[in-house]
Amino acid sequence: MELATVQSQRDSHHRAELESCKVSLKKLQEALATKDLEVGRLTALQATLNQERVALRRAQQREGCNLEYLKNVVVDYLSFPPGALSEKASLERVLATLLAFSPQDRKKIAEGREGGQGG
Repeated sequence: MELATVQSQRDSHHRAELESCKVSLKKLQEALATKDLEVGRLTALQATLNQERVALRRAQQREGCNLEYLKNVVVDYLSFPPGALSEKASLERVLATLLAFSPQDRKKIAEGREGGQGG
């Protein structure tokens, strides 16, 4: 009889310990889920801040541009005849540098050029 009591107490203790472990596991899983959400939010914030940093750097480069030189490049570009493609291409690279064109800007210009030649 005493053996049965000891075994019963041991089983009760193990059940209580198991229940305690389950509760702890649930709390840890909830904490992990919360941290995962926080990591996702911070990752998105980091991407946004990186984009803003790149845009600010590009804006700073534009601010440093010599407006007189830029004006002269634009005047030269606009004064070339329609067939002067290589000269215009050369000045387009200068303008892209002076105005710190983004990759999207360059792509849009290239697409516009291709569309204009195709029609």
